[in-house]
Amino acid sequence: MTAASVRRPPSWECFGRATGPLHEAIEHTPAHPEPLHILVSRRHRLADRCRVQMSDLAGATAWMPGNARDSEWAGSYGFLNAGFAVDIDTSGPTFGMEHFVERISGSSDLRSFVDEKTRIPWHSDVAQIPITEPTPVFPWSLPRRSQNGHPAPPPLITHIKSRHRPP
Repeated sequence: MTAASVRRPPSWECFGRATGPLHEAIEHTPAHPEPLHILVSRRHRLADRCRVQMSDLAGATAWMPGNARDSEWAGSYGFLNAGFAVDIDTSGPTFGMEHFVERISGSSDLRSFVDEKTRIPWHSDVAQIPITEPTPVFPWSLPRRSQNGHPAPPPLITHIKSRHRPP
């Protein structure tokens, strides 16, 4: 096997939420604070609103099937629970977005969270409503290896830094 035939590992892995102390070989650049919305059926008591305040959700439970216990998502929703007493129910199957939206549409009390730019399959019986005062956000970051000689990350990092606006 020659050096030319050895595949180089990828330059970066993903966008995600950087939490806790990172390994010394990993850096991250804050990329986008994405606002959360709620998803409810048109029969839900909040469905006719243009926006929902966090205080309107206090004491409620949001259905978030498939969120793993120790994931970055669970950590983010843990902060939401600690600050606003919103519980997360991770039970139920995860058969894709169509099934998820269909379940929401069929219930007058089920609610869930989605990111502002999440592509939700259109359903006439479902409303996606922004959350305000305060607006919770999911803090997307670009993690990468510190010692990466690939030419692609620097221009991407410059682009992300030029457009990033802290919440």
